Amino acid sequence: MSMMTTPLSSLLVTTLMLCSQSVHSFLPPRATTFTRKHFIQRDTDGPAPEEFNDFGDFVPGDATTPSVVQELQQLRDEKSAQLAQNWQQGNWKVRGFSLDPYSAIDDNHHHQDDGLDKSDDGTTTSSTTPEKTNKAIISKIILSDDDGVAVIGRSDGSVCLIELGTEYWTKFDSKLTATETSNSTVKVESQLVRQEDPQELVSESPFIVTAQFMAHEGVELTALLVVAGHENNDDMVVTATASGQMTAWSVDDDNRVIPLRNLEAHSQTIVGIKAVPQKEGGSTDLMVSASMDGSIALWDLWTGDLVVKCQMEQEDGEHVEITCLDATKDGVVFLGLSTGHVVAYLVPEMVQAASMGNACPVPNGRFMAHQAEGGITSLCCGGDGNLAPSSSILITGGADGSVKQWEILPRSSVSSTSSNDDDHKKTTTTLLEHWPRLATQRMPKRAHVFCTRHYVGGDEAQDSITALASHGDNKILSASADGTVRAWSPTTGKELYVMAGFSSSLTSLCLNQDVLVTNGMDQFVCVHDFDVNQADFERDGLESIDW
Repeated sequence: MSMMTTPLSSLLVTTLMLCSQSVHSFLPPRATTFTRKHFIQRDTDGPAPEEFNDFGDFVPGDATTPSVVQELQQLRDEKSAQLAQNWQQGNWKVRGFSLDPYSAIDDNHHHQDDGLDKSDDGTTTSSTTPEKTNKAIISKIILSDDDGVAVIGRSDGSVCLIELGTEYWTKFDSKLTATETSNSTVKVESQLVRQEDPQELVSESPFIVTAQFMAHEGVELTALLVVAGHENNDDMVVTATASGQMTAWSVDDDNRVIPLRNLEAHSQTIVGIKAVPQKEGGSTDLMVSASMDGSIALWDLWTGDLVVKCQMEQEDGEHVEITCLDATKDGVVFLGLSTGHVVAYLVPEMVQAASMGNACPVPNGRFMAHQAEGGITSLCCGGDGNLAPSSSILITGGADGSVKQWEILPRSSVSSTSSNDDDHKKTTTTLLEHWPRLATQRMPKRAHVFCTRHYVGGDEAQDSITALASHGDNKILSASADGTVRAWSPTTGKELYVMAGFSSSLTSLCLNQDVLVTNGMDQFVCVHDFDVNQADFERDGLESIDW
């Protein structure tokens, strides 16, 4: 057996070892599809192939190490600069997939219904084309923690978990499938199946349906939550509907979906679900949900036990509608109200004041963010603030089409209570105050109000904000009821560019470092990939684009 070493192979191994120790991969993890083209079979009776010793001349601490690290850092910096430029200028490529909006079971019923005539020779022909009904559109999308899987909820109550690939486009059709149940009966259901064979892909990884199930038949899904495995390593998906239903599901390593429990606390549309820690700095062991009926609920994430349920009321005791919800990783819950107010709760203090069905405790923060007419229609947490080490950013959108950026600052407040003159007890609470507090005040290094005015036919248009997203310090996106997505500069508040062509059902903006995943096009899921460079456009014949 001959042993050969090459400087190139040694440099490659050195690079790989350094990457595994200190440098993250430049590209997001992607699934790999192997085909016969990837493997070469050799005759076992023939001569053995030459083997290369990649570690032959590798010496730890070799003088080439600093230069390799510098080269890797340079590549990393160039990628970051290219991404920043693409986000600023609006350079992206679109890929994605579509889900058949009609159930195969409904199609089968259509073929068995009226509209069929017998011809003279006894054959059956269709005299009319039965009109398809019960079209399912995509109503909600979220991404898993590693951004590798999209959890998709639809208006018919079905859920799909799809591994995001790198291929350009594919279609999933509804097909009838039959499976044997535990009691030896056969279950026939409609399943989404790829139109193309994924084995035909060589250089690209496919979009793959890893799991699909009917969560709430016939009821639109309005909120979703996915949580990575806990004690038994199974992932958990929580689904919520427009009628106030909530159910937790287990997804095991084989992508089998098992219902865990129904969660009953709400009677109207559930506007949000988030996993939160019970104490600051702790693990996410609780889940918060909120409904348009004004109710808030805190649940034990893993047992489903109801920890807190309370009813949001206005200061005069009148019913108030909750329109949106988001939460920070530290356990601050923000609620948008139809009155235009933002209400904030700290989860640990909310648990201490636990109640079941009574009025919610006094919030840690409350302020008027938008006009009372239409109120707040969307909000999202925007990361760390600038005014204090523990401050955070909150972004809100209103029915008037305005988008605003706020800084939330925690401040301790000590109050003293006593049952008699000699017995005093001090209680410390945390107040969550907002900045700016006045219209004349400004935010340091950030814009407060974004320039959302646009004109249609010479008239100013004000379209309700339907979704918001933020990532890092340089990405803020808003979706409007007019079917557009707008990118904003967090520092100047100016509009950078507009992404048009969506419908009014645009409710999901799933944003990470280099990808934006959206609904808003009926059965289509669009993956807007900003990790592109000029060479990509030139290769695709788009070199004429003005960069």
